[in-house]
Amino acid sequence: MPDKAASTGKDSLLEALIPALFNKALSLSKAGRTEEALVVYADLDDRLKDATEPQWQLYGAMTLANQASCFRILQNPQAEIATHDRLIERFGNLPDTELQIYVGKSLFDKAVLLSNAEKYQDAIDSYDALIQHFSENPLPLLQSGVAKALFNKASLFSKMNETEKSIACCDDLLTRFADNKDPNIEKIVANTLLNKAGCIEKLGQHDRMIAAYDRFLNRFSDSKEADIQLCLALVSIKKAEAFKNNDQLEEAFSIYESLIHRFEKDESDEMAFQLAKAYINAADILCRLQRRADENNLYTAFITRFLSTKEPSLQIAVATALIKKATNLVAKGQVKEAIDCYDLVLNSLDDSENQELKKYHILAEKEKNSLETV
Repeated sequence: MPDKAASTGKDSLLEALIPALFNKALSLSKAGRTEEALVVYADLDDRLKDATEPQWQLYGAMTLANQASCFRILQNPQAEIATHDRLIERFGNLPDTELQIYVGKSLFDKAVLLSNAEKYQDAIDSYDALIQHFSENPLPLLQSGVAKALFNKASLFSKMNETEKSIACCDDLLTRFADNKDPNIEKIVANTLLNKAGCIEKLGQHDRMIAAYDRFLNRFSDSKEADIQLCLALVSIKKAEAFKNNDQLEEAFSIYESLIHRFEKDESDEMAFQLAKAYINAADILCRLQRRADENNLYTAFITRFLSTKEPSLQIAVATALIKKATNLVAKGQVKEAIDCYDLVLNSLDDSENQELKKYHILAEKEKNSLETV
């Protein structure tokens, strides 16, 4: 009976002491007293390292996780990795879901640290451990971790110039998650499809590259997510450029035309750049196809859309379009209309804060004068 009472008293003391120490360490950390917090966390870790009760194991995992965060603040990656290793070793085989979440985070964070240190193979090993450990775990948070690990692993293979391995890793991710409707995983799938296409682009395999672009476009064509829509525009332009570089001009033009029609009312700055590329590249194709009237109509639509822009690179694009349109008009004998184009360059595009634009002003002035003196 006295033993039971002593045990009960010890448990009560532990129930008061552990949370108090943990909260003290948290307060020290929040106050910027990181090294003092580490001392308290070390004391806690020592008290909890042999714990078998679930509540104290959870405190042990939280202690190690916070300890790792403190080492990150102090920019001590070696100590941070060592702390993650202790957490993984101590709790990796325990079934408790909350503990497994901490294990997954430690495996992921360790891999990132190793990657930042350019220890790519070691980082891949840590990602592999995470993937293997949690592949069958149905918890959405852990499945998201597996997807992120596969994505980062593919990126590391790409950095190592192991392109086919990167593609294989992308395919593994897509096999597992291509139809997953979790918004976070959908974004990972989208970026994976983009990365895969980029890898194939490095290999210069045209048909395989087009198939990769099509897979992305088919998967996300109906998405209303702003980030995904921007990716749709980017992939459409890449696909069109692939056709254009392969002298499949009509196919390329059709893609640019569809992109312009779909996104012409999107007012975001990010989409504006993609639309500008589509307009200019489509006009270039019409020029190569000797469709001058259609080329000028496209320049007119582009100029109308972007004439008031203050973005320097878009101002250059507008000036270029105006000068090319003027050149086409002169070839058709429409001198007055050509002069109007040069006047727009001179009067509507302010070059006071755009030094590059001054060159276009000089050219427009010169060409205008030559037409007026004829």
